[in-house]
Amino acid sequence: MTPSVSSGIISTYDLETRVNVAILAPLALIVGSVVLYQVSTKLLPKGLNHWHALMIYYALALVMTLLLSAFDRSARSPLEALAKLNWAVPLVAISIIGIELGWILVFRAGAGLSLTGLIVNVAVAVIVIPLGLLFFGEKISLVNLIGMALCLIGLVLISQKA
Repeated sequence: MTPSVSSGIISTYDLETRVNVAILAPLALIVGSVVLYQVSTKLLPKGLNHWHALMIYYALALVMTLLLSAFDRSARSPLEALAKLNWAVPLVAISIIGIELGWILVFRAGAGLSLTGLIVNVAVAVIVIPLGLLFFGEKISLVNLIGMALCLIGLVLISQKA
């Protein structure tokens, strides 16, 4: 779709709307999935071994992923994907295990659902922002820096006992 012309001024509204939807839809998927993930992890049976829980997660996720990829016209054979893998893929696998094991263990240790996610996500944001700056050439503004400072202050405040 080309930008529309209104009163002789080219408007990029249509393009911006498409870009926003292209970003907002996956963000909504992430948020919804993380909420479902945290609530369901909090509800795991206490007697279920955490390693067995992870194995079951991965087996179910593999089956679901194979089924979903069957409907994706851009997805070729999973074997073809092996040729495109790089060193980041094993790191993602390691991080998935760490994330999921960490959530199981933190909830089993008695952490609350209401603040644990907030603490984790703010801490992650504060850590990945400098990584984005140093390794990915991302830029931040003074307002972003003030926001980071507020996040750090908020992290300290929400980490306090009620």
